[in-house]
Amino acid sequence: QVCGVASKDGFIPGVFWNGLCARYNGKCGFVDFPSIVRMEIVKGSKLGMEIIKHTSMGRAVPGTILADIAMSSINQRTNGNIVLYGFPNTIGEHMALKQALKAEHGGRDEPFQTVYVDLNKRPQDISIFSHDEAKHVAIAPLTSLKEELEKNGSLLSYTLSTNELQDDKQTALKRLQNFFYECLKGDRSIPPSPAISEVGTPATTMRGSVALTPEV
Repeated sequence: QVCGVASKDGFIPGVFWNGLCARYNGKCGFVDFPSIVRMEIVKGSKLGMEIIKHTSMGRAVPGTILADIAMSSINQRTNGNIVLYGFPNTIGEHMALKQALKAEHGGRDEPFQTVYVDLNKRPQDISIFSHDEAKHVAIAPLTSLKEELEKNGSLLSYTLSTNELQDDKQTALKRLQNFFYECLKGDRSIPPSPAISEVGTPATTMRGSVALTPEV
């Protein structure tokens, strides 16, 4: 199973997701897509040169090229869950990845869900992550892609509470970890809209994004 991870405005760094994958009780590979793209460029691979060609001309890199880079890394991890960070971020990139996954599995559609973490309000007086983690380059999906994933039931959304982070950051992040692991196990599948909250009630605060209240 391949799934994506993302957060509002990219406030959760890849190193945090990588840590969750490393601690998962089961096989779980982590793909840091931004780092892989940089590696392709540095080593001057064919795909890396394609990226340079498009960016040097001021053009967006085609989703098919980015999907090929993602699939190359995904295919190196053959067992267990695979978590993809930093890609896709647009509807076109998502479609390209879905087509690449379908081709890889003999024309069979493969589910691709995204775990998305929202934050109800930016905390002003606390640091969510360590200094080194906080120095990451924020990467997040466009609103249009997030809305599309909500419509087709592919977005597994979790909202971190700023109050919980201020009161007990460790417990708040532990709850997020538990939610993420449940998603990896397939325990958090949701139907298309309306979005379903952690306690199984329809979302009412905003479309596709609800503050979850997990049991302690």
